[in-house]
Amino acid sequence: LRAHVDAGERAPAKALAHDLKGIAGLLGAHQVAALADEIGQAVHAELDSAVIRYLAGKCEARLDEFGAAHRHDAA
Repeated sequence: LRAHVDAGERAPAKALAHDLKGIAGLLGAHQVAALADEIGQAVHAELDSAVIRYLAGKCEARLDEFGAAHRHDAA
């Protein structure tokens, strides 16, 4: 996602954010889904790349937390 944003490739970034929102929602990662939605809206609104990278960082952190929690549950 960040690579697309850094390259100015907004359409693929928006599509990836949309896919992430859907997958995260299906998995029950609601915070990730909400942040992915924010990213998609930010890309659509053509906000500054720094804002989108910030949101992507928050989203990545929540995704890592979700993954860690579920790896622990599976053990």
